[in-house]
Amino acid sequence: MLTCKDVAHRADALIDGELTGWERLKLRMHLVLCGACRRFVDQMQITRDISRRVLSRPPEGSQISEEASIDSLLSRLHDQKQHGGT
Repeated sequence: MLTCKDVAHRADALIDGELTGWERLKLRMHLVLCGACRRFVDQMQITRDISRRVLSRPPEGSQISEEASIDSLLSRLHDQKQHGGT
């Protein structure tokens, strides 16, 4: 059985679809039993999704700076946390 530390080290590979079938199964079995790791992986996925959306393309017609993109990302993450998002 994987430990929480193992899950933390492999969560990015799970999200990116880089695990073998057996590795994915072991990790998912741990997530079924461990709510803390399940929340960690869910939050990591949300963070990655928001980061990609914000940093990949500025709104049309604007010349948004990298700093403004990062500020927007941090604001969205803060809002997600405040509203109890998973």
